[in-house]
Amino acid sequence: MRARRAGARARWAARARALGLAVALLAAGCATRPDAVVHTVRAGENLYRISAYYGVPVTRVLEANGLRDPGTLEVGQRLRIPGARRAVAAEPLLPPAGVRPAEDSPLERPRSQFRGLGELRPGAISRWRARRAAADAGLHFAWPLAGAVSSGFGRRSGRSHDGIDILGEPGALIRAAEAGVVVHSGWLGSYGNLVVVRHKGRFATAYAHAQRPLVPRGARVQRGDPIAEVGATGNASGPHLHFELRRSEAPVDPLPFLPDEP
Repeated sequence: MRARRAGARARWAARARALGLAVALLAAGCATRPDAVVHTVRAGENLYRISAYYGVPVTRVLEANGLRDPGTLEVGQRLRIPGARRAVAAEPLLPPAGVRPAEDSPLERPRSQFRGLGELRPGAISRWRARRAAADAGLHFAWPLAGAVSSGFGRRSGRSHDGIDILGEPGALIRAAEAGVVVHSGWLGSYGNLVVVRHKGRFATAYAHAQRPLVPRGARVQRGDPIAEVGATGNASGPHLHFELRRSEAPVDPLPFLPDEP
């Protein structure tokens, strides 16, 4: 009896040692994964430099740490860096004097791919925030017209410009940027022929200066459906689409909500 009990205790001890070894190996394996890299913020660092050092997009670091504003980092804050390509930095990540960031670095201001926009092209953070807000409402906006952006959102000649202007040939099809219900289709003052589509999440899009609307008020449209033709009606100097995006009735810059290319 004693011999059997001693044998059983020996077997349980062996199993416990094996289990302990397996747990240790698993922990060691996890510790070497990129996801285990944790960076402690030091004085003078910002999210852009941290992101560039570890080779991880700024937006991914924001999401991994539940952050919405990259400018709110505090000294001593611990950041989880998913998919880091380097080990934890031994020195503070400060910009070297006189060194220009490499091409495509998150330290470099994004360049416009659209004629006439210059530095109006939104940066990665504003694009991420806008697209996340749209995605939260189940929306993914598409370009209503493939063409050069000739004028951006904001002040223009001392007046507010509540949308973007996209150049197009007269009669070219304007397509719904997202699914929704047409709440206006017809003439509206300086907008000329205007189509307005209301979407989920208190979003709405407006398509102005159309040659003619192609959908009536009350119609339900899907993303990509033709809704109007490019024209120069109303207060327009030439054929183009004036495209507005509104959220809770307030105009917002459409560019951050749109894909990088039409």
